[in-house]
Amino acid sequence: SADFMAAAGCVARMGTGYDTPEAAVEAAAATGARAVVLCSTDETYPAIVPAFCSLMKQRVPEVVIILAGLPQEHVEAFTHAGVHEFIHVRSDVVGTLGRILARMGVTA
Repeated sequence: SADFMAAAGCVARMGTGYDTPEAAVEAAAATGARAVVLCSTDETYPAIVPAFCSLMKQRVPEVVIILAGLPQEHVEAFTHAGVHEFIHVRSDVVGTLGRILARMGVTA
């Protein structure tokens, strides 16, 4: 995900892994980043994503939330929870990064 975002000139600040969505939100909010990429496994996302999105939107409402992966059976629910974009091996890199940058308020 760091390399994906780097293609748009974004510099990733890598987390160290967190035991709870609350800890992940605290760390993400502390960076002041305008976008965060949630990286875990498809198996753990259902337990993590809704809580992370809810807490993140309360803490930093304007942040762009990106999910690494494309768990097809959960895309609609995760989008409803607050995920703005999904990045994965089949992503339209240019289109996805364009939407992310636009949400971040970055203009050419």
